[in-house]
Amino acid sequence: MHLKRFLITVCMVIFLGLICWLIIKAIKPEILPKGAPIPELKYFDAKGVQILKPDSAKNTIVIFFHLECDHCMYQMDQFNSHLDEFININLIFLTTDSKQLKNNNIEQWHNITGAKNVQWGIVDKDEFKQSFGSIATPTMFLFNKSGQLSDKFRGEVKLERIIKNLGGPERQD
Repeated sequence: MHLKRFLITVCMVIFLGLICWLIIKAIKPEILPKGAPIPELKYFDAKGVQILKPDSAKNTIVIFFHLECDHCMYQMDQFNSHLDEFININLIFLTTDSKQLKNNNIEQWHNITGAKNVQWGIVDKDEFKQSFGSIATPTMFLFNKSGQLSDKFRGEVKLERIIKNLGGPERQD
């Protein structure tokens, strides 16, 4: 009889703890909500330290990826195959693993590795999470010309949806 009461008490405590956790999570504000300015985040590229900042002439897409992620590979293939759709958009590919950029692992995407509107960088995992709130891969953050977050996608996404959310094709005529 005492064992049954003990188990019921333990289950109730776990249940109440879960409810409290869900309430706290629901109340906590989102780290980077739509409309938020692009975070001034430091990242490292071949030239040294860079700072993420808005470009008043172009939309910017920040793509957080990891080369051991199959969904990231699909997304990278899509950007590589359809770079002409993003020619007037800054694409910034960020990862937390410095080996990914040093070992020429990105050379398979020859279109996006050589493009003028594409940057590659290494970012500190904790700083990225603090600024962007997500370290799921891939995650894409779309910023308009004013530097405000217009949308974000976690996981694979069709490029048509990204283009639509940026206001249509950005071809250079």
